[in-house]
Amino acid sequence: MDSYSYNSNSSYVYDPNTSFGSNFDQRLFGPFSIGGFNGVVIGGSAPSHSLVLDSEKGELVKAPARVGKKGVSEEKTLAALKSHSEAERRRRERINAHLTTLRGLVPSTDKMDKATLLAEVITQVRELKKTVTEASKGFLIPTDADEVRVESCKDGAEEGAVSYRASVCCDYRPQLYSELRQAIDVLQLEMVKVETSTLGSRMKTAFVFTCCRGDNINLEECQSHANHVHQTLSSLLDKAAAMPECSPTTESKVDEGFWHRLSSLKLNKLGIDDSPIPITGFYAPWSHPQVPNNLTLLAQSLPTELSERSSTEATIHGNRNRCPVQGTLYNMNTIESFHELDKKNLLKEEVKKIWDDIHTGKAVEDSALLSRFLLISFADLKNWTFHYWFAFPALVLDPPATLVDLRRASEYFSLEEAESVSAACNEWRNSSFTAEVPFFLVSIDPNSHATVKHLKDWETCQSDGHKLLFGFYDPCHLPNNPGWPLRNFLALICVRWSLKSVRFLCYRENRGFADLGLSLAGEALITVPQGWREHQCSPNAVGWEHNKGRQVSRCINLAKSMDPTRLAISAADLNLKLMRWRALPSLNLDALSSIKCLLLGAGTLGCQVARMLLAWGVRKITLLDNGRVAMSNPLRQSLYTLDDCLNGGEFKATAAVKSLTRIFPAVDAEGIVMAIPMPGHPVPNHEEDSVLEDCRRLHDLIDSHDAVFLLTDTRESRWLPTLLCANTNKITITAALGFDSFLVMRHGSGPFSSNHDFRAEAANALSAIGNVAQTDSDGRQRLGCYFCNDVIAPIDSTANRTLDQQCTVTRPGLAPIASALAVELLVGILHHPQGIFADGEVANSSSNGSSEQPLGILPHQIRGSLSQFSQMMLVGHSSNSCTACSSTVVSEYQERGMEFIIQAINHPTYLEDLTGLTELMKSASSFNLDWDNETDLEEDDDCVEV
Repeated sequence: MDSYSYNSNSSYVYDPNTSFGSNFDQRLFGPFSIGGFNGVVIGGSAPSHSLVLDSEKGELVKAPARVGKKGVSEEKTLAALKSHSEAERRRRERINAHLTTLRGLVPSTDKMDKATLLAEVITQVRELKKTVTEASKGFLIPTDADEVRVESCKDGAEEGAVSYRASVCCDYRPQLYSELRQAIDVLQLEMVKVETSTLGSRMKTAFVFTCCRGDNINLEECQSHANHVHQTLSSLLDKAAAMPECSPTTESKVDEGFWHRLSSLKLNKLGIDDSPIPITGFYAPWSHPQVPNNLTLLAQSLPTELSERSSTEATIHGNRNRCPVQGTLYNMNTIESFHELDKKNLLKEEVKKIWDDIHTGKAVEDSALLSRFLLISFADLKNWTFHYWFAFPALVLDPPATLVDLRRASEYFSLEEAESVSAACNEWRNSSFTAEVPFFLVSIDPNSHATVKHLKDWETCQSDGHKLLFGFYDPCHLPNNPGWPLRNFLALICVRWSLKSVRFLCYRENRGFADLGLSLAGEALITVPQGWREHQCSPNAVGWEHNKGRQVSRCINLAKSMDPTRLAISAADLNLKLMRWRALPSLNLDALSSIKCLLLGAGTLGCQVARMLLAWGVRKITLLDNGRVAMSNPLRQSLYTLDDCLNGGEFKATAAVKSLTRIFPAVDAEGIVMAIPMPGHPVPNHEEDSVLEDCRRLHDLIDSHDAVFLLTDTRESRWLPTLLCANTNKITITAALGFDSFLVMRHGSGPFSSNHDFRAEAANALSAIGNVAQTDSDGRQRLGCYFCNDVIAPIDSTANRTLDQQCTVTRPGLAPIASALAVELLVGILHHPQGIFADGEVANSSSNGSSEQPLGILPHQIRGSLSQFSQMMLVGHSSNSCTACSSTVVSEYQERGMEFIIQAINHPTYLEDLTGLTELMKSASSFNLDWDNETDLEEDDDCVEV
């Protein structure tokens, strides 16, 4: 904050005439370190144990315990001794560490004892100080002490003239230069030269002036003139001490919840919108020793809805511990725009709001408007770093107010008045209607009875002849300085009621009750600045907060203080939320985060698909596999490491879940160790119950998930999941790999889904080869599944195969490509208005309206080849003789249940007979083509050899 206070009794300067009275600055001594009595309990008793000499053992032993008046047990006493001994050990370690540092700074100190070392360090410091003093001669460098010096000078002096060099060193304040100029004009000095330098918030101004000329120089007159200059310049510092302004302390505090809430708003709603946002800050009267009640921003300081960013600022009600204050937030998109903000103009706009509120009377009705504030910020959401800068606009009184009396309120009032004022203030603070009103009137009648009233009652109070004080909640903790709200309060009083003398009460509390021993009361003399009575006037203002004495912004990094899981969630969603700013505003993150995905197979494809799902914001993933991690797996299957291969290998499903949790702790992952029953793999009678249980479990898993990925190694392992997905109409995506080719496809909707009408399908006889497609009631063909193009039922594909045929031997780059496309298909389905019922689309198709979809086209099948580095999209429609998704098969499963599954597993030809594939093959083999063998010699010239 800009501060304009000067404490002439600062502890930086030793004054032998200063007595240690009631106003002695207790900050020189901390409350827990008194002189050299560290660790001694003042007013308490010594430890109950001591050491005595045991004559028999010839050594020191612990003396018998002496039970004190409070009956302290021996165990507690021993614990206290141990704690004291440990504290003493740590203290000595710190001392030795500091001594080691000192030995490194001073040469040849290895054999010095502590006293000699400290003496040598003191000597070195004195020498350094002397060296710095000598080196700084001739340079104008501000010091820590406020001082005024006037001394004779020959530098720049004319012959036959007496010159003096005057200097002022103090904290910088905006009106200081104008005050110096006015003082010099009054003195009518003949200036020779002027120099000014600054260092941080300190400044030093020196000027040389000529006093007397001619042959008859009166040295006494010159000295008197120099003393007058010294007195005038000293009055500038005294005026700063007399000004009722806050001390140079930080007046803002931002809770972490505010930054988390701002980050959420920025990512989810604001995007690149950097228009101003109304916010609410909170403060209260000072009530904690040595700690000011800074204006605080909390999570609820930001508006709950973006509609509240309108010109009508949102109203947030506080309580006795949180007085609400309106503010404005400018959150910029880049660090460059943050630094390039026109801070002067922003402050001027905020001051104009306060000025308008004063002249229109709004500030009298709602006094909290006097404490408006401004906050500019930049949120680096990638590194969780926040740059920010507060401004507390303050109207500058010119000439400034003069503080003629400031005392503790308990000394300012009589005993009767003090008791009545305390009771009235407590009543004001305890009322839910007035607790959050920070500015008020204190009226004291001739009988010493006090009443606290609203500011709008000022005219009524004027007519009753009572003693009147202007009170405000003072958050400042310094014993001799009013808090920052007084500045604009005096401006309001000056403009609205034209008072020249103002008595005020800086209300402070102790443990929630009025404490006039901590509160301040005083009187200030004010003069209405020229033009202030006009609403069109533009008063000067200050207000940008200081950071360690400098006018610079602040920066806070929350990455270390955040919970790692929460930080991981925010970082994981960052890329997706940034997509919504410009590239993909319609991206539905809720749909992605809530969808439940079941991955059948945790091998090369399963690992890659799981990682891709995490990247798209999917949080609920279940992996099903019954294999173990082999030594050959970690190189190709990204979720496994060498540790997972040891001791026979961990189950893939379990190891994959652990790996996903390490990658992203917030993932809701589950591993299921289970084999999928497959056609062509007959089930012995003694295993039939176990296989049926696996079938039921697979049915329940598919039923409880929203999307299923078929990522297994064999063709037959995909049959049962395909059937179950068609029955429940689940989103189903298949990825299959060859050596250098891949297939990624989405299955069509189930035959009995609500959006399609297949009632006539069962009546259709398979009388022709072309009758293979199913259509819905709108005439559109249903997309096919993985098995729709097959003319045979799935059988055992692993029997009688060599090792390279049993393993999935593929080019390493193939699985990541296919996995990424499979997940992209899922995201496309979720964002398509027709979802699973969407038609298959291909590139360069103008009839599908793909350009209107946020993610482009939604293909049915994608077939790619690495050998050709090519990729093509195909559309395959459902077949009414499909062994997995046709209405015939699904109806049979619905009617017979697990009995049908067992029969299909044990007798693969059963599916061919059921769906008509057996008849189809017979028809195809008996179908003869008539060839025309006649040769038309006249047309030989037209034939082209192919």
